[in-house]
Amino acid sequence: MLEKYYETPLGGNDDEHQRLIAVTAAIDLIKSAVSTEAGPRNFDYELKQLSALIGPIADSIQTAIADK
Repeated sequence: MLEKYYETPLGGNDDEHQRLIAVTAAIDLIKSAVSTEAGPRNFDYELKQLSALIGPIADSIQTAIADK
């Protein structure tokens, strides 16, 4: 997924493309977390809680890449 982080499409904006890749990775992480078996769950509550983390997770991904 993140291997395309620096491969901005021709004519695209680097910052917007990198943010899109980071947000997509964050959403994939959240989908994985929700799809694990953990007994009885309230998916609506979990999705609301986790959706609030998309931005912060994407920020963390971009920070980690910038710090490499």
